[in-house]
Amino acid sequence: MKNRAIAVVASCLLACTTTVCANDLLVSSRFSDNVLRYDGVTGQSKGVFASGNGLDNPNGIAIGPDGNLYVGLGDVGRVMVFDGRTGAFLRDFVTPATSGGLAGCRAIAFLPGGDLLVTSGATSQILRYEATTGAAKGVFASGDGMSGPVGLTVGPDGTVYVGAALSNAVYVYDRNGALLRILQSPAGQSNATGVLLDRRGQLLVAESVTNTVQRLDPVTGAATVFASGGGLAVPIGLTFLPGGDLLVGSFNNDKVVRYDGTTGAPEGDFIVGGAGGLDGTHNFAFLPEAGSAINVGHGGAWYDPATSGQGVLVEVIPGSRTLSAYWFTHAALASGEDTRVQRWFVGLGPYAGSTGAMKVYLARGGVFDAPPVLAAQEVGSATLQFDNCSRAVLEYTLPAGAIRGGDVVVGAPLVAGRIELQRIAPATLCTQLAGNP
Repeated sequence: MKNRAIAVVASCLLACTTTVCANDLLVSSRFSDNVLRYDGVTGQSKGVFASGNGLDNPNGIAIGPDGNLYVGLGDVGRVMVFDGRTGAFLRDFVTPATSGGLAGCRAIAFLPGGDLLVTSGATSQILRYEATTGAAKGVFASGDGMSGPVGLTVGPDGTVYVGAALSNAVYVYDRNGALLRILQSPAGQSNATGVLLDRRGQLLVAESVTNTVQRLDPVTGAATVFASGGGLAVPIGLTFLPGGDLLVGSFNNDKVVRYDGTTGAPEGDFIVGGAGGLDGTHNFAFLPEAGSAINVGHGGAWYDPATSGQGVLVEVIPGSRTLSAYWFTHAALASGEDTRVQRWFVGLGPYAGSTGAMKVYLARGGVFDAPPVLAAQEVGSATLQFDNCSRAVLEYTLPAGAIRGGDVVVGAPLVAGRIELQRIAPATLCTQLAGNP
């Protein structure tokens, strides 16, 4: 184990000169009223990241599309925002005065497009808030026997998974809050809490009474025990390290246990009990990358050599910290009214750190060099993350009709994908401005 740890650190020191190996890990420490910071490779404490300004009983935490830390409080209807680099308090996102009825957060997660979902434990609801203002957008999900929602995660296609402890099941919803199915905890297991999708699309579910992590088929609910042992005492939060190992927060003994991400075998404590003042381990978030912060020099033409002839034009607007991307591509299949034509998608949204979170729009019906003025239809979402000044990754979620050239139908199947991009022109300006976003 010791030799493996040395090898991991050594490989990270080599690999992280161009890309981030493991950003620092944030952990909500419920009973010390802090969000704590730990080294993402060694698990060593790096002190308090966020505290004060009324931060009390923090439960759900997540990095938002703007790169800042969002923290949901467990006893009141409040979600706070802290600077994603310094931990300084910025503002309230949701307050007890905000409509919607939030009564104690257990977990938070962002939908594609940026809206925030919050589990309201006392009312057994999932509430939705607007991406930029925090305005209430109503109840996302409730009823169907869901009681005591604790865990919350959103899949790459927008599917939402809720671990409900008191009803001992996982509730699965589409991106609009329609119930898709209910996955009961396996026989002998009790109190589903944290939920997380693994890299194969299987669902991991923490069971807080039997102190195990189950692996469930997200459609059928077929389950096996994935991880156990290691001294787990009321597991709640789940996350993966960049290398693939699983971290599980152990609430009752104030530690974080590490498991092999493939076999589930325990590998010891990643954060030892009480380290750094940890008291009531709840949820996790990784700090955003700081080394490749977006600047105006990232603007320009980007493409994938494997599909040369199409690509993305990027524009960075630093005054409003907005990123726009004009994606010139082609219909995926010869079908629909726009058979075999070019497709022009536009992405627009906020950026922070190295990442922009964009809503994707599509306009059709234009005429060459002539009216009318086109109305753009929102069709999906995308993120654009810059590894450095010369490489980036575009991840998208779009309706199948939009990429085929046909109609965009509400509720139609969604397609998720990933494109690795390279800059066409030299990165001179971006390199000069690095560190001065």
